[in-house]
Amino acid sequence: MKLRLPIALLTGWMAASAAPPPAPRPGIIQARTYHFAAAKKDLPFSLYVPKKFDRQKMYPLVVALHGLFSSHAQIIRYPGLVTQAEKHNWHRRRPTGL
Repeated sequence: MKLRLPIALLTGWMAASAAPPPAPRPGIIQARTYHFAAAKKDLPFSLYVPKKFDRQKMYPLVVALHGLFSSHAQIIRYPGLVTQAEKHNWHRRRPTGL
């Protein structure tokens, strides 16, 4: 499945916020937040957009869910994941769950 940015995960955050989220910065692991209305909390997630990102194209979306003693910030830095994202032009999101 291919999605255009901003993705659905950001949609709830955008609706609850007065300002839109910052534009993705290709080639950089970014720390972001989204508003989880059911929990009444802003939750962090990590975002990586490939260096060759083109806003006019569609890309595969990879969502990785971390385990109990890990975090969004750790899993996005697992060896080889950013390299694979660049190689295959994946957008990667690492949400924090409750």
